[in-house]
Amino acid sequence: MPVKGKVLPQTFLFPKDEWNVAQAKAWLKAHAKKYGKVDAKGGHYRFRQFDPKVCRAGRYGTKVWKSGGKEIKAVFCARKTSKGR
Repeated sequence: MPVKGKVLPQTFLFPKDEWNVAQAKAWLKAHAKKYGKVDAKGGHYRFRQFDPKVCRAGRYGTKVWKSGGKEIKAVFCARKTSKGR
């Protein structure tokens, strides 16, 4: 479970036109991330790392980079503190 108040990757997105599910899961496993459940709606495979309900409202950001020439997007969020903020 992520530490409260920290900014952490909440979701990883892999474009379907560059990755298949097995490749995305292998990348996540190699980087010690959760890879069990996949949401395949839209143009990406989405792998949630934790429930977005624990993120502070309006405290999201994204980072996009290439791994092996293929795009990966991470959505980061700041987790709520023990006071719910």
